[in-house]
Amino acid sequence: LFSSMMQEKKRGEAIIQHSADGILLADQDSRILSINPALAQMTGWPQEQAVGKYCWEVLSHLDEEGRPCTGKCPLFHLNERSDSSFAETMLSTRDGRRIPVGISYGLIRDEGGKMLGVVEVIRDVSQQKELEQMKSDLVSMVSHELRTPLALIQGYTDTLLRPDLPLPADQQRRLLENTNAAADRLTALIDELLSASHIENGTYRLKTQTVDLGALILEVLERFNAQLPHRRLEATLSADKLLTHADPMKVEQVLCNLLSNALKFSPPDSEVLVSAGVDQKAQEIVVSVTDRGPGIAPEHQKHLYE
Repeated sequence: LFSSMMQEKKRGEAIIQHSADGILLADQDSRILSINPALAQMTGWPQEQAVGKYCWEVLSHLDEEGRPCTGKCPLFHLNERSDSSFAETMLSTRDGRRIPVGISYGLIRDEGGKMLGVVEVIRDVSQQKELEQMKSDLVSMVSHELRTPLALIQGYTDTLLRPDLPLPADQQRRLLENTNAAADRLTALIDELLSASHIENGTYRLKTQTVDLGALILEVLERFNAQLPHRRLEATLSADKLLTHADPMKVEQVLCNLLSNALKFSPPDSEVLVSAGVDQKAQEIVVSVTDRGPGIAPEHQKHLYE
């Protein structure tokens, strides 16, 4: 029986010591009896130094304003009617890092029901939170991408349907062609969403070809001018033909995004200028969209290429 108990004890200790989640055992006075290596690494507290300390000294929780919750032990999350609980919080590590964690609490009782202590299982949910943020950003990005061609289609059709604005046949045809092009763009965006798995597994490929960048810029500007005749959109292009090897759909997507943002965040009576020319030294074509808006806040500029 003693041998069997020792084997069971060693088995339990092995599980705790090799668990990827942090595990803490505390007595009824909230003092730590032991922590496993995963929690030691997570918090920055060596196992031998953590033993004997109050649990809130090692598991330094932060309140909603980011201040340490000193003197508040997880035991207070539990009551006589509940032997287990779960909470998500921010953990402040010994070296000042902040980690989002999920903590499961469970009471340990003796045969008579008296509380002997608590076991806490702490999981670092940084990756999960990052994934949630990425999903949120993806939804926001997709909404933005789809809104541009939809707005163009609506603008063209509204113009065509206006009874007080009779248009010559050639103008009607041009508006219909622009509507058709915007619909093609919308279809292509939806196709890209359906092929998102190719991006994830690294098999996505650009469809490159020879592109006249100057002609593409003028085509994009013509669409915006048709939809927003009251806005001032100008182009300054190099005298040389701006031929390059690129994916025209992607280049158009970037231009549309830059122009949409420029128009959205600049004063209505201000000019938005698109310029393009060859940087002979770098052997590159440089395209710029300039507006008179407030610009990107300095604290966000470092995230531009993320």
